[in-house]
Amino acid sequence: DATVTIRIYTLLGDLVKTFEFGAGSSGGTGAGSGFTNEVIWDGKNGQGVTVANGMYLTEIKAEFSSGGQEIQIRRIGVVK
Repeated sequence: DATVTIRIYTLLGDLVKTFEFGAGSSGGTGAGSGFTNEVIWDGKNGQGVTVANGMYLTEIKAEFSSGGQEIQIRRIGVVK
């Protein structure tokens, strides 16, 4: 279990959308291995406007109750 924050950015570094999940909630639970969570992004920014086609960067940050943390960067392609 971890507190998970997901931030989606444009390639220029502008913040598009943020998701936050508390430890134990959907998006904040997990197992020692494998992919046990799935977060669906509807392709809209924080104001509810559909984003443009293109590449986006996603920062996934998990902060564990033990005090550790893990950060991963992923790419997302949006094609309409």
